[in-house]
Amino acid sequence: MRSESIAELLSDINRGKLSLPEFQREYVWNKPRIQDFFLSLYKGYPVGGILLWETDSVQAVHRGKRPPHKGLKTFIVDGQQRLTTLFGVINGKAPSFFPENGDEGIFSGLVFDVLKEEFTFSTDDDSAINVSELFSQGSSWSSWILGKTQFQPGDQEFQLLWERIVRVVAIKDRDLHIEEIPEKHDLDTVVEIFDKVNSSGTPINRADLALAVISTRWPEVRHEMKKAIDQWHRFRWQNHHLLRCMTVQMTGKADYSALHDKRYGRKELSKGLTETVKNLDKLLDETNNYLGLDYSYVLRSRNSFPHMVHYLSRWRGFRHGQSEVLRLLCWYVQTIIWRHYAGAGVTRLQLDIDAITEAKTWDESLKALMHNLRQARGTLEVGPWHFNVSQVNSTYYPFMYLLARATGAKDFGTGVRLSKNMYQQLHLHHLFPKNVLKHKYSSRADVNALANYSFLTSSTNLQISDKHPEDYFPEVEEKCPGALESQWVPMDCKLWKLENYLDFLAARRKLLAKAANKLLSNLEAGRLPEA
Repeated sequence: MRSESIAELLSDINRGKLSLPEFQREYVWNKPRIQDFFLSLYKGYPVGGILLWETDSVQAVHRGKRPPHKGLKTFIVDGQQRLTTLFGVINGKAPSFFPENGDEGIFSGLVFDVLKEEFTFSTDDDSAINVSELFSQGSSWSSWILGKTQFQPGDQEFQLLWERIVRVVAIKDRDLHIEEIPEKHDLDTVVEIFDKVNSSGTPINRADLALAVISTRWPEVRHEMKKAIDQWHRFRWQNHHLLRCMTVQMTGKADYSALHDKRYGRKELSKGLTETVKNLDKLLDETNNYLGLDYSYVLRSRNSFPHMVHYLSRWRGFRHGQSEVLRLLCWYVQTIIWRHYAGAGVTRLQLDIDAITEAKTWDESLKALMHNLRQARGTLEVGPWHFNVSQVNSTYYPFMYLLARATGAKDFGTGVRLSKNMYQQLHLHHLFPKNVLKHKYSSRADVNALANYSFLTSSTNLQISDKHPEDYFPEVEEKCPGALESQWVPMDCKLWKLENYLDFLAARRKLLAKAANKLLSNLEAGRLPEA
C-alpha cells in the first residue's frame, strides 16, 4: 500500500494516466453528499482509500472520449465518486470520463462559510467563499478577508479566518491511501472485486453490477442503451428499466444476474438489446395509441413492461389483431391501479414471467396473467372509495388521465374529444377552484380531493381560471352539450354549489368507479373502450 496526494491523483486524471473502466457505473453523488465529503476532508476525518488496477488487457476499455495515457492503463476500481467530486470542485469542471449527459453543474456553487465552518450549496451569507474559486485564486485570500470583514492583519480574528481558508486549500495536499490490484488478475476477477469493495462505499445495486459484468464482454452497452433511452425521453426510462426488460427478453428470468452467464457474449447481448428495444417501441406505441399514456408521470408500473416484452418475444409479436393488444393492455392497466409490483421482489416478477412461458397458447398466457392478478387481489372491482384520495401521486391519478384519453372525454371550452390521438398533453383542472375551497373547507384532503380533478386543454383551463362551478358549468353545458357528463360531472345542479361540495365529491366518485369498471370490462373482452 502506498499514498499519493489528492493533487497528484487529480493531475493523473487530467493527463489521462488515470482512467475510468467502462464497467463502472455512473456518477451518483448528490449535493448533500458532496458537502459532507468536503467537511470530512476539512476536519481530517478518514475518507477511505483508492483502489487502482494497472493492466495491459485489451478487454479493459476506458470510459470517455479521451484516450488513456500511453503504456499500461491504470483504472479506478474503487473511489470513482470521491475522485470525480474532488476533480469537479477543485478544477471547476468535470473530468473527461464524466458522462456526456451528466449534470456538470453539480460541482459548481459549493461554498465554504468561513465563520460557521460549513460547506453548503445555498447561502446568502457574506462570510461564504466559493470553493472552486478558492482553489484557483492563489493566495489572494487576505484581500477577501479584508473586503468581507473589518479585521486587519495582526488581529486574532483575521488570523483565525486565514487559518480556516488555508485548511480548505490544503485539502488538495492531503494523502490518500492507494491499494493496487495485481496486474495478473483478469477483467472478470476485477469486476468481482469491484462488487465486493463497493459495499463499503456507495453500494452498487444489482443492475449496476450486471451492467459492469456485461460491459466486460460488450464495452459499448451503456452507450447503446443510452441511445434507446434518449428516444423515449418523454417517458424518462432509466438503465435499470431497460436492463430488466433485456434480461427477461434474453433469459426468461427476472434476476439481472441471469445475464452474468458467459454464454451471453457481445453478439448475443447486442442482438438481445436490439430485440428488446423493438418490442418496447411497439408497447410504448400501443399504450399511447389505445390508452393515451403519453408522458412519464402517467406511464406507471414499469415493472410490468418486462412481462409484456416477454409476451411479445414468446409469441413473436401481436399476431391476433386488436383484441389481443387490448387484453394485454387490460392486464397492464390493472397492474398500475392495484400496484401489483410495488415493492415486489424478484419472486413475484418471476411468477408472472413463468405464467407466460408455461402457457401453451397466447390466449392461455393472457388468462394466466389475469388469474395471478385476481389471486393476489381477490377482486378487480373498482369502487368509489378507490377515488377517495387526495394525492396527485396516487395510482388513480394516471388512471383518471387514462379514462379521459381512452373514453374520449370532451374539453369544456371547445367540445373537442380529449382522445388518445390528440397530440397535446392535457392540463389538470380543479372543478371547484382550490383558492375558493380553502376559505370554506379546512381539511387538506377535501381541498385536494382526486374526485375534484378533471383534464382540459391548457387554453380552456386558463379561461375558466377560478370560476365557481355553479357559474361556469351551465355555460359549458350550453356551449358544449355532453362535455360535463363525459368528464363524470354529476348533473344535479344543486351539487354545483360550494356548500354541497362534499356531496359533489361522493356523487362523482360513483360515476368514476362506474366508468372505470366499464373501461376495464371492455379491455378484458378485447373491445375498444366506448366513447
